[in-house]
Amino acid sequence: MLSTHPAAAGIDPRFRVLDEPEADRLAGRAFDDALETLIEAGGAEGLELAAANRRRTLLEMTRGAYDELRSHGDPSPALPDPPPADPAAADRALVAAAKEAHEECAEATGQAVSSRERIAAAIELNSSAAPDAELLEDLQRLDIAPAPPRSRARRASATSQR
Repeated sequence: MLSTHPAAAGIDPRFRVLDEPEADRLAGRAFDDALETLIEAGGAEGLELAAANRRRTLLEMTRGAYDELRSHGDPSPALPDPPPADPAAADRALVAAAKEAHEECAEATGQAVSSRERIAAAIELNSSAAPDAELLEDLQRLDIAPAPPRSRARRASATSQR
């Protein structure tokens, strides 16, 4: 239909349909250009996103999101602008979650006691204060990163010692 009436469809009469490998190469080049532009812009979020993910993973996520949006009928979909950041709300949510976690692990023993102490420190954060360098330092001192997974050998050793 398009090849017989390209002008009626508003497309170049010399168009041709790309095969899948060719379309993938073209999409990969477009993605690489966009990723390079994002990195060169130097925004912290963009740099963190690029550093935290493999190129192939980002490409697949981007194409998946684009394909999903296209499936809703929009020929040129765009993601909505992200909501404005609200660090104070994030801080309040952290304090509320810390209170809940602190109550849930009231009977902690062994290594869990140090985690409970860090949770108690999170509760003490001033969620009504403006986010500043001091708050970021307080959060960093909490060291709330998850522990690395235990190896099979360590799990087996711990199980046999019980």
